[in-house]
Amino acid sequence: MAAHKLRQNKKKSPHVENRDGDSEIDQTLKTLQKPAACNFILSMVERYIRSLSSPDLVVSSLPNKEKLLSLIDSYILLVPTAAASSSVEWPFNVFEELELLEALRGQVEERQLSKEIQLALFDTLFGLADDDEVASAHRLSLLKKLVSLSISGLGNGTVLHCTTYWMELYPIAAAELATNIYSEFCELLPNAMEPLLALGNNCPSFTKLLILHLTSSFPISSSSSIGHASCPPLRCIHLLSQWILTNPDSLTTFPDTRDSPILIRSQRVKRPINAPPLMGVAQWVILEPLIPDQWIVRNTERRLRGRDEEKQLVTEYRSSMSQLHANLLTYLMSLSSSPVHIAMTSTSLSSLVGRLLEFQQKTATLLQEEKNKTELSLERLSQFLQIGLDVGIVSLNPDFLTTLLSTLPKNRLLNIVVSHHRKGVTYKN
Repeated sequence: MAAHKLRQNKKKSPHVENRDGDSEIDQTLKTLQKPAACNFILSMVERYIRSLSSPDLVVSSLPNKEKLLSLIDSYILLVPTAAASSSVEWPFNVFEELELLEALRGQVEERQLSKEIQLALFDTLFGLADDDEVASAHRLSLLKKLVSLSISGLGNGTVLHCTTYWMELYPIAAAELATNIYSEFCELLPNAMEPLLALGNNCPSFTKLLILHLTSSFPISSSSSIGHASCPPLRCIHLLSQWILTNPDSLTTFPDTRDSPILIRSQRVKRPINAPPLMGVAQWVILEPLIPDQWIVRNTERRLRGRDEEKQLVTEYRSSMSQLHANLLTYLMSLSSSPVHIAMTSTSLSSLVGRLLEFQQKTATLLQEEKNKTELSLERLSQFLQIGLDVGIVSLNPDFLTTLLSTLPKNRLLNIVVSHHRKGVTYKN
């Protein structure tokens, strides 16, 4: 209702182009130091957004939208454009950047702002433009730092809530943000994973999107975009396994999609996410037995010395994936007494089976004891399907399931799952 009111009142905005006012603003900014100039602009942004929802609000000396966005780009984001170069030519040093990030966090987390205004403010600062890659890169760079500070424990969680909405608007940039978070907390600072582990409880919707993008950014693949075979990093496996234990609901439930603020900068429309993170985790554990040992060694972040350390790494990697698989099954079994969202459709299962077949064929010649590892992969798929069918996570027509699974190599446990399903397990079309 509030968002609808915002959109209605947008047409009644009192802003008109005021060249004299713009000149006064420019003169004021030239007299201010960097942090003060940024705070001055942030206060104008908040007043501008408030005025869109309150047509009777008396405002003075406010620039129009285009001028306001230009000031943000020039003084806060430091976008190198012709317009910006005439306004500001100084970069931030480390301390000034921290002051800026603190000012941004404080403005977004202002307790008197409604959720709609918080999201609108966030979009004004960090909305991306398809036709301006340089400016978008600057916004994304600043957002990465702001999110890292929030994950580290600063603030009340509003920044992460707003980032969740932002990630749904920009899925490609969201994947980059997710991998940056992983890199910063798990690779560059491997002893600083505690803040990430706490996210499962503190911000489940944000965690859900991190899982979704991490499983897609670190695929098990024989021909990855970086030019060679890839598999998930060991620390990432540990992280997801811990998240499932601390807040497993992030695997199947979706963030609240009812937020509908004014988007000042963005022209995007938020679309529902159709692939729950459950499927990415399931694909990891089902395909893992088919990963050749040499891929695990090649993709590790560790510096290995000799064959013994390589063997230890492979053993730890396999064990960690087994634990992730066990945690996933334990979570699925816990759903038997609670209503759940259907997480696997016929399309997602077809995709999973297709990936399994393709990967098995490509790695067969590289695997030792290939038959046993294929059996293990099929058994994990069978266990996932059996429990999923029993608790309602998987809801498929028996004929479709039989036809699809017949394309896989023969497996006794798979046959039992199909037979059990055909004998009376309820399903929904």
